[in-house]
Amino acid sequence: MGMSGLDHGMARTLLPPIAPRLNEVGPRERTELAGWIEDSPRVALALGSLIGGLSRAYVVGDASCPRAAVIHIAEATAEPEVLGGDPAAAWSILSRLPGWQRPHLLSDGLADPLCHLMESELKVPVRREKDLQYVLKTDPLDHRDARVRRITTADLEVVERSDRLTQPRGHGDVRTTLSRGVVGGAVVGDRLVSSVMSCAWGGVHVNLGAATAKDWRGQGLASAETVLVCRALQERGLRPCWCTGPQNMASQRVAEKVGFELVQGGEYLIPEGPPGQALGPRAPETKGPHRGAQPTRKDISRYRPPRIGP
Repeated sequence: MGMSGLDHGMARTLLPPIAPRLNEVGPRERTELAGWIEDSPRVALALGSLIGGLSRAYVVGDASCPRAAVIHIAEATAEPEVLGGDPAAAWSILSRLPGWQRPHLLSDGLADPLCHLMESELKVPVRREKDLQYVLKTDPLDHRDARVRRITTADLEVVERSDRLTQPRGHGDVRTTLSRGVVGGAVVGDRLVSSVMSCAWGGVHVNLGAATAKDWRGQGLASAETVLVCRALQERGLRPCWCTGPQNMASQRVAEKVGFELVQGGEYLIPEGPPGQALGPRAPETKGPHRGAQPTRKDISRYRPPRIGP
């Protein structure tokens, strides 16, 4: 198993380390780790980024059945995805992982013990916040807009000169997303002003990402785009998923209008330190370049920067 050079840990960590270094999984172990993760709406983004090579992944134990695993998506470094049943093992990864602010827990039973452990280690209160996870189990409810259509590689030049917020990068970069993924959008003049995209998928469930430029919100574009994308994914035998935060009312309205059903989601653990404080080692050594220049982003409520609804 490949290892990065993060062998110093955090000075404030009180627990004896489970492992002296971060154990980063290699290509073969990625397949083993993906096989261990049970496909569900909750893990759609993490699993897709893992199989697509759009993230780094770390484990304690064997990748085929780890005590804990963390999937670190580059454009969501503040929110590492945490799986497994051993809170001490999960903390041994987080304590060595740079740049995080709010771990996103994907496994049942992990939140209580890891929350208490983090409070003990970090000496600050840790707030818990559940996300809202939706899945589309039936045909989407019909919403149409004459401005909305499928966005393909023929639109590459238009997309690339548009605001980066609305550029679809769910499969690593714009070109790959337009060729391999499914994107619905609204082009006005020579700019893409709104888009809904598929993120990379590793199983049946596919997470969607949405973004609408400020001046074009509240016009129903995201709903029409979501319907278009959902139908195309369902034709491939895939199941669209939608994830957002409890404060993102605009995103919730889109999910409900299209017919998504609310299911059990993950949970964030948010240390109540200085705003924007990144935890973990400050200046880590890394082994090799990041796999994938532009990893998948989550629903716009989680994507940083900025924090804007669809």
